Amino acid sequence: GVGKAWTLNAYNGPSTVGIIVANIDNEAVDANTLTAADDNIGLNRPMGIVHTTINLQSQDVDYVLSIPVNSTQELKDAIISSLKDMHDSIGSPGGTITLSNINTAITSAGLSNYTIDDIKVNNLSIGVNNIIMSGINYPHKNLVTFGTL
Repeated sequence: GVGKAWTLNAYNGPSTVGIIVANIDNEAVDANTLTAADDNIGLNRPMGIVHTTINLQSQDVDYVLSIPVNSTQELKDAIISSLKDMHDSIGSPGGTITLSNINTAITSAGLSNYTIDDIKVNNLSIGVNNIIMSGINYPHKNLVTFGTL
């Protein structure tokens, strides 16, 4: 079913709204769920508003980090988990994940000595910059690659 939804005001002009739907794991829903959501919204929307129901589109975000050579697998797993939690809590279609958000996620996992070597969105390097999604694209945490300091 639908676990999350976001709205885009004036999606197709005045008096329109785009409604982006996803499952609870921030992934696209199946065609039947999308149709059921569209039907339900159509029955319950305010009069005079035209809606468009849109399936979430994910863009994979990969991180390349350098960490101390003696870092444990437990620490690596904590970093991966913290980055995923950060994506799930603040990621949104058309939103921004700042470098500050990323650094907070990494340090909250218990690591203070590290470098972010690269960030990739859909396999394209964006360097060490904020992650900015456009339109209906959602930043899905994909891979974390670890090198050593």
